[in-house]
Amino acid sequence: MNTARTSTSKWDQSWSSPSSSGMPPMAEINVVPLVDVTLVLLIIFMVTTAFITKPTKSQGNREIAVKLPAATYSAEVTPSYSTLILGVDAVGQRYVNGQPVTVDQMIERVKTAAAQNPNRRVRIDGDQSTRFDRVVELLEICQFVGLRNVGVHVRERK
Repeated sequence: MNTARTSTSKWDQSWSSPSSSGMPPMAEINVVPLVDVTLVLLIIFMVTTAFITKPTKSQGNREIAVKLPAATYSAEVTPSYSTLILGVDAVGQRYVNGQPVTVDQMIERVKTAAAQNPNRRVRIDGDQSTRFDRVVELLEICQFVGLRNVGVHVRERK
């Protein structure tokens, strides 16, 4: 008589029928793929957000639309957020940090900036077609309130 002998080990029993060994079934979630997918989605959202965000009113756009005069020799200066930007466009409209102002408002804002930090850097953006006396007026305001670190924004001559 040929009897087939089957042997079932404890290992085989635990995988084939967990209830027969008396152990409850394993109910664990593998979190590694979940973390990988989450990180990839986070990176995608961060990159996408960087391309679609625009400055809000509170941040403001500190640049004004002027055609800068060309200069043969100029120093490259990295602008910082603390730089006070004064500007005058082709029609004579004055700006402080990109916001249009009157002469009196400009003087008050420059006085406030000078009181906070007398060594504050000032950049003057003047349109190349504006009258020179408008740019001189900005320089005089800075001199009057005591700001000495003043520069004129120019483009490189090609």
